[in-house]
Amino acid sequence: MGARALRDAGAKNIQIEELGSFVAVSEGVFLGTYEFDAFKSGQRKKIHQVDPLCPSNVLAKSSSSLGVGMIHAMAQNWARTLAELPPNVLTPSVFADKVREEFGNKENLVVKVQDETWIRSMGMNALLAVSSGLHGFPFFEDTYMFCPYFN
Repeated sequence: MGARALRDAGAKNIQIEELGSFVAVSEGVFLGTYEFDAFKSGQRKKIHQVDPLCPSNVLAKSSSSLGVGMIHAMAQNWARTLAELPPNVLTPSVFADKVREEFGNKENLVVKVQDETWIRSMGMNALLAVSSGLHGFPFFEDTYMFCPYFN
């Protein structure tokens, strides 16, 4: 609630205390100030930066934790935005494009978007049946993450 009030008052940068976990507090700030605004005109007020309010001897660790919390929240907010988009806007091909755009150039991450031919060859007839009423073609998205710690 505090982050929303600050955002609504025009704040772009805020400082937060740890309150147990900088990751959780940072995540809460960005989740709590999220608004679905894909179809709204004009610029919306947003929090752009969250800084730690802490002694300088723990500044590096807290800044890293804030970044982790922000990444968690941004991922959740991206999924929330996709969930809010109506099906006539977020068609399977648009979804595939958005996934490629968001994750296609990430290191250690491979995104494969399979088309209808692949779906048919894999015997995914239930997916084909459900998608038969779609405007456009179905796609199946595979995402693989390669972690250097386990290779």
